[in-house]
Amino acid sequence: MCVTVSAVIEEFDLPCAECGHELVRTIVDDLGTDTDVTVADCPNCGSRYYPRGALERL
Repeated sequence: MCVTVSAVIEEFDLPCAECGHELVRTIVDDLGTDTDVTVADCPNCGSRYYPRGALERL
Protein backbone atom coordinates (compact mmCIF):
# COMPACT_ATOMS: atom_id res chain seq x y z
CA MET A 1 0.00 0.00 0.00
CA CYS A 2 1.30 3.45 -0.93
CA VAL A 3 0.16 6.60 0.84
CA THR A 4 0.88 10.02 -0.58
CA VAL A 5 0.96 12.94 1.82
CA SER A 6 0.81 16.44 0.43
CA ALA A 7 2.15 19.20 2.64
CA VAL A 8 1.12 22.80 2.20
CA ILE A 9 4.02 25.21 2.55
CA GLU A 10 3.20 28.46 4.30
CA GLU A 11 5.21 31.65 4.67
CA PHE A 12 6.10 30.52 8.19
CA ASP A 13 7.89 27.45 6.78
CA LEU A 14 10.22 29.51 4.60
CA PRO A 15 13.29 31.49 5.66
CA CYS A 16 13.40 35.27 5.49
CA ALA A 17 14.16 36.42 1.94
CA GLU A 18 16.37 39.22 3.28
CA CYS A 19 18.59 37.45 5.82
CA GLY A 20 17.69 33.74 5.79
CA HIS A 21 16.53 33.67 9.43
CA GLU A 22 13.53 31.60 10.55
CA LEU A 23 10.22 33.50 10.49
CA VAL A 24 7.78 33.66 13.41
CA ARG A 25 4.00 34.08 13.53
CA THR A 26 2.92 37.46 14.81
CA ILE A 27 -0.64 38.63 15.39
CA VAL A 28 -1.03 42.33 14.64
CA ASP A 29 -3.99 44.60 15.23
CA ASP A 30 -2.68 47.90 13.85
CA LEU A 31 -3.23 47.37 10.11
CA GLY A 32 -6.52 49.23 9.87
CA THR A 33 -8.75 46.15 9.83
CA ASP A 34 -11.59 45.17 12.16
CA THR A 35 -9.84 41.91 13.10
CA ASP A 36 -6.37 40.77 14.07
CA VAL A 37 -4.14 39.60 11.20
CA THR A 38 -1.46 36.91 11.40
CA VAL A 39 1.76 37.79 9.59
CA ALA A 40 5.23 36.26 9.30
CA ASP A 41 7.90 38.42 10.93
CA CYS A 42 11.67 38.05 10.91
CA PRO A 43 12.99 38.66 14.43
CA ASN A 44 16.49 39.12 13.01
CA CYS A 45 16.08 41.89 10.42
CA GLY A 46 12.48 43.06 10.95
CA SER A 47 11.10 42.06 7.54
CA ARG A 48 7.38 41.26 7.46
CA TYR A 49 5.57 38.89 5.12
CA TYR A 50 1.83 38.73 4.57
CA PRO A 51 0.29 35.28 4.02
CA ARG A 52 -2.60 35.02 1.55
CA GLY A 53 -5.15 34.99 4.38
CA ALA A 54 -3.75 38.26 5.73
CA LEU A 55 -3.86 39.90 2.31
CA GLU A 56 -7.49 38.86 1.85
CA ARG A 57 -8.37 40.69 5.08
CA LEU A 58 -6.57 43.87 4.05
